[in-house]
Amino acid sequence: MIEGGLVAMLLADTEMKAQVAGRVYHIKAPQNPTLPYLTVLRVSGERDIDFDGPDALIRSRVQIDAWAGDPKAARDLADLLRRELNDYRGPAGRNGDIIHFMTLITDEDLYEDDPKLFRISQDWYIHCEEV
Repeated sequence: MIEGGLVAMLLADTEMKAQVAGRVYHIKAPQNPTLPYLTVLRVSGERDIDFDGPDALIRSRVQIDAWAGDPKAARDLADLLRRELNDYRGPAGRNGDIIHFMTLITDEDLYEDDPKLFRISQDWYIHCEEV
């Protein structure tokens, strides 16, 4: 699935690695994680069908959240994420999937009272060919 490829892409990116040092988690972070970090969650996926049957193309909506202890750090991480991924085309990690197009559709500033963390929640459309 695309979210595994995204996690691998983010973990391999030099600038992202400098910011989160491997703290990119699928769906949820472990308890009491080191800040800042990212979480990646596939919200939905639409598959096409043509006259030959199911197509390998899928359009996924993926949520990526940048978490930090203060709003500026969360925004800085989210901005880096946008610069690295917006309009990306190419391989999706090591799983062989190919991203044809990736675009940021929304982002939102949030505060979570319970862990007392700031986060920027970004929704992305990713058009991908699954191999």
